[in-house]
Amino acid sequence: MHLTEFIRLHHIRSPNIMWFLGAGASAAAGIPTAWDMIWEFKRWMYCTAQRVPISACEDLGDPVLRDRLQRHFDGTGGGHPALGADDEYAVYFERMYGAEADRRRYLEQRIADSTPSYGHHALAALLKLGEGAGRLDHQLRPGCGGRGNASPRRDGTSGRD
Repeated sequence: MHLTEFIRLHHIRSPNIMWFLGAGASAAAGIPTAWDMIWEFKRWMYCTAQRVPISACEDLGDPVLRDRLQRHFDGTGGGHPALGADDEYAVYFERMYGAEADRRRYLEQRIADSTPSYGHHALAALLKLGEGAGRLDHQLRPGCGGRGNASPRRDGTSGRD
């Protein structure tokens, strides 16, 4: 179904549509997921701390490498969050790039070549039509500057600085 057809039919089919746009929508658009970025941050911090070339830790899909990286952070103290902790992304991102401006630049560079996925287009069209996102509207609007049509924050943090 083309996006234009979807928008025309949305008002009569909307009671039967459930939205779930998560990391998959961003990954399909070429935007790295939080999981991807966490491992990239861990690799950079590990390699710089241990003076290991990045090329020696290239394959972040390798479970042996991820285990080595995680053991390093689990064993160093320093308040590193546990694997899978709710604050893992924010903590590692803020430690990797301490300044908000650097976090923003990193994200802008990472999404520069991305292309919005079908889910992004559909959600944007619904927001533009004033449909919001149903029950999630109250959560989306603050991230969109409270208006539902502005760009969300891109500093990649938990909001603490």
